[in-house]
Amino acid sequence: MDEKIEGESKSHEASESKADEWAEIHTLAKERFKEIQDFENHERLMMLDDKAFAVGENDAQWNPQDVASRSGSGRSFLTIMRSNQFTDHIKNQNRQNKPAIKISPTDEGADEDEAKRRQGLIRRIQYESKAAQARQAGFDDAVDEGRGHWIVKTKFIDGTFNREIVIEPIQDSQSVYMDWRRQRPDYSDCEYGFVVTNKPRKEFEEEFPDIALTPWDGSANNFWYTQKDITIAEYYCKQYRTRTLIEVQGLDDNGRESTRTIWQDELPKGKEVAILQSREVQDPYWMWYKMTGSEIVDEEPLPWKEIPIITVIGKENVVKGKWSCKGLIRDIKAPLRLYNFVSSNEADIIAKAPRAPWIGAEGQFEGHEQEFANSNISDVPYLEYKPVTLNGAIAPPPQRAQYSVDLSNIAMQKANIIEDIKAITGIYDASVGNRSNETSGVALKRREAQTNTANFHYMDNLAMAMNHEGRVINSAIHIVYDTKRTVTTRKDNEEEELILINSSDNDGFSSGNFNVTVSIGPSFNTQREEQAAGMLELLSAVPLAQNVAPDLVVRSQDWVGKDALADRLEFAIEKQFPGITTQSKPEKGDEQLAFLQQQLNQCQAQLQQVSLQAQQLNEALQKSNADKNAAAAGQVEIERAKVQIEIKRLELEQAKIQGEMQLEQAKLELEAKKVDQEAMKADLQAEVALKINHDTLATDLIKTESTNAHRIRELHNQ
Repeated sequence: MDEKIEGESKSHEASESKADEWAEIHTLAKERFKEIQDFENHERLMMLDDKAFAVGENDAQWNPQDVASRSGSGRSFLTIMRSNQFTDHIKNQNRQNKPAIKISPTDEGADEDEAKRRQGLIRRIQYESKAAQARQAGFDDAVDEGRGHWIVKTKFIDGTFNREIVIEPIQDSQSVYMDWRRQRPDYSDCEYGFVVTNKPRKEFEEEFPDIALTPWDGSANNFWYTQKDITIAEYYCKQYRTRTLIEVQGLDDNGRESTRTIWQDELPKGKEVAILQSREVQDPYWMWYKMTGSEIVDEEPLPWKEIPIITVIGKENVVKGKWSCKGLIRDIKAPLRLYNFVSSNEADIIAKAPRAPWIGAEGQFEGHEQEFANSNISDVPYLEYKPVTLNGAIAPPPQRAQYSVDLSNIAMQKANIIEDIKAITGIYDASVGNRSNETSGVALKRREAQTNTANFHYMDNLAMAMNHEGRVINSAIHIVYDTKRTVTTRKDNEEEELILINSSDNDGFSSGNFNVTVSIGPSFNTQREEQAAGMLELLSAVPLAQNVAPDLVVRSQDWVGKDALADRLEFAIEKQFPGITTQSKPEKGDEQLAFLQQQLNQCQAQLQQVSLQAQQLNEALQKSNADKNAAAAGQVEIERAKVQIEIKRLELEQAKIQGEMQLEQAKLELEAKKVDQEAMKADLQAEVALKINHDTLATDLIKTESTNAHRIRELHNQ
């Protein structure tokens, strides 16, 4: 009975201790959230307006005062979405250039094989999580309003107790609040961050019936709850604990003597090691809390070393203590509003232009007045009129009076506005596919390169964000994937591979240090297409490549049967040029023979070509004789004589090469015999030396036995 009461008392004390800890963390979180709001509030409102402007709905590209004024007076207020032409150009660059994360070992605790496993696993995590979609959503927000986000999380694999890493999008960038004391442009040095979401009030009360709903700061502020929804904040924060770092000397896990640095609380019990030195450090770790405006409702330790909220920015600055963050839209809002204003005026002028009246002789409209009156507002297949005569002649049919509106000034104004937008964004006609002054392909590429350079900071910021993402994932792989299991990895060419991890000491993930880099370039399919096109151009530019590399060109193509054809070409090339397909050099002594064989092949090919030419000349000579054309026959005879001389020369050259090959072959055979004789001589000398040593040992043995027998006799006589 007493033991039960004591146990309940300890449990109650632990519960009170946790409640006190949560209350302290909740108070600090409220202070931090308020600081972020105070620092970012003004700029966040401008960013929200930028996003609404980029979407263009609900007349967001107009000032509310102008909308009220023009709608009240019956004037138009059109929204011409010219902004998409410029923002989509930058957004779609990311879709074409797929950034890739690369892992490489940086210390003796990490090896190349593990780096490949980590990289393959990260590719798989990105593929399964559809990370490209999450990044694209964040990148689009950065282009439109100046900042976007996505997040790295862990979750349980269905039906198991194993966890896996996933990448999830954050659709509303305004729901993220990051540490305002950050210094790095990728936000990786943030020590805390919030992601707020709304949950239906009824669902929240069913999940947490004991939670009291009060405003965040105790005031009438209803940010955290309404009659329908409850705002939930996911609070990510870095915390610190005091730990002792020690340097020990002793046997490691593999039984080898080593000196290493570990935490004192991770030192295996019962293991004898010598502590060389120690020091206390503040060891950081990450925690996740789910909280309302009144209290914390859940917590979980995180395996990351950096904040898992990934941030990509457009342009960010701090001027006189005021934070500024903007994308492409902010600087072109004014000219785009002016463009909408001018376009609306153009529509009003056209709408208010007088309708062209019908002109006809008196009496022609009699009985058809209503039809002609409605012809301006309805489409009719024909109009009837009453014929009348003038001075004894039939009057011509009614006609419309010609009237035109001069809109040339408005068109010029609109063109000037678009030129201003091009100059602001650095995006010109050649970059978006419109006709421009550039005519050659080189000029078009240079103009496009200028555009890419003007807006390269967007792609560079994305690369920084992806590097942060890679570091976050890489830091937790050895913690999350710490059990024996089969995982799927992906190679550079997007092929999948199943590997078994943690089945031995050499197929898992260690806590060693690995470097994370990000490369930006075309996807694998695009690279393969460029490689195939480049190889075809190389064949045209370098004739020698047509003889030595056609198998590689065929293998780079993307059609059925390419591998079989490439294998046949490789076999034929290897026959003609021994060792070229395997990149192996001939053995020593065979280089000259291989060179002569190559010369012989070339000579035979020339001889075959010249023989064919001689045959053609014979046919031409016969035709000339048949046509009784003496002059043509004489010219053909001269050419045939030249060809015959060339044939003789090639035959002599071929005989010479064959003779040199026979001589070289004889030299090689003689050299081989000489080597064999030297080997036999060496074997004979070794055998003689061995026999001499054997006889010497036998003599020494006899002498030793004789000496021992003599001593034994002396001892016996004594």
